[in-house]
Amino acid sequence: MAQSPFTLRQLEVFAALCEAQTMRACAERLGISQACVSRQISDLEARLGTALFVRRAGRRPSLTAPGEAFRGDLAALDRAGRKLASHRIAERARTEKRTFRVRIGLGLFDSYVKPKLGPFLAAHPDTECTIACTHPVEELHSAQAREASDLALFHLREDWPAPPHCRAIGLVRAAIYGLPALAKGAPLPLTREAASRLPFILPQQGSAQERLLLTSLAEQDLVAHEVVCRTDYSDVLVAIAERGIGAACLLESVLPPSARGALVALYPLTPWKLVLYRNPSLHGPAADALEDFLVRAILEDDRYPALPLAHQPATLPA
Repeated sequence: MAQSPFTLRQLEVFAALCEAQTMRACAERLGISQACVSRQISDLEARLGTALFVRRAGRRPSLTAPGEAFRGDLAALDRAGRKLASHRIAERARTEKRTFRVRIGLGLFDSYVKPKLGPFLAAHPDTECTIACTHPVEELHSAQAREASDLALFHLREDWPAPPHCRAIGLVRAAIYGLPALAKGAPLPLTREAASRLPFILPQQGSAQERLLLTSLAEQDLVAHEVVCRTDYSDVLVAIAERGIGAACLLESVLPPSARGALVALYPLTPWKLVLYRNPSLHGPAADALEDFLVRAILEDDRYPALPLAHQPATLPA
């Protein structure tokens, strides 16, 4: 047989990029970095001696004419591979593993899902997962990335409606948290004016996360007059707040049990709901088992401070 000028991994990345249409969505689907996707495609093009994609800054990659032809031949190769696979001896036949693409909000995976994932996968050897951890702002404005996944769990503010194919399954408190000393003896909760004078810990300046947070504060007539430091990492943010350096806008579920005794709610904010997305094309007992596991891993964890659900129609932020 003639030696192939490409690897099976390169073909897998090429096919995934054709389907996902963006480098980021392709990387999330395969559980690799965007740089790795770009490198695999570049190596494949170098081996073939032709460009398969037209890549322009700010635009989705599009197939060239050779790329379209290569995609068609790849489909034929896939059919041939499936036919060859059908020759496996029946007695040695095994159930093929199914990989699910899962998106989980920041603070949910590390605290609630990750510690339980190993035992679940051990009990379901035919199931694999690729995990992408996300921020609420991504779920608000990256519907295409979410819809390219199989399941997603993330938080949205209670008064924002759930996106298509999503449903609210839980609710948690949100507040400006800090050490009691930051209240300077004033009764809790603080007034709006006193809360606005707190030293704040915010996300990086100019980031989408900062814009979302400041907009949410402004909707409640709150202004962060003083910013003492910035971080995008919730565990670092909690650690800074525990040292009394500043106050932070947090969901109660993000606070580790050890911090809930030290940090107090200085000013209440609108609660956030836990939202479950399931791709409408997802079917089968393996998918049902994974969804059930993810929901139970969070809602049945004693550390997750769930509130009774409430529904209020509203408009998603622009």
